[in-house]
Amino acid sequence: MSSIFVDSVDCFTSAVDGGDTFNGLDVLNKNTLTTAGVLVAGSTGVAAAALVATALPAQMLIAAGTSAGLIYAGDRQSKGLSINPFVKSDAPVTTEPVAQ
Repeated sequence: MSSIFVDSVDCFTSAVDGGDTFNGLDVLNKNTLTTAGVLVAGSTGVAAAALVATALPAQMLIAAGTSAGLIYAGDRQSKGLSINPFVKSDAPVTTEPVAQ
């Protein structure tokens, strides 16, 4: 009974090691595997850089908006107003100067 999986590949060549047969897995040597590893790591690095470059503007916009909102809320609170600008109070709050 034959198997659907190939255990080894033999092909005729006289250029490799002076032998008559060549195993297809002989190309998986240190140089080939190292090159493949460097290519995979490099492509992963490029993909990570592209992801950060894409996400960074959105993060900066969120940080800038949050910062502006906190500064605005702090300014309103220092004036004695409600932090929420859409809440209207009946009596205006007045601040008196602090005696020194």
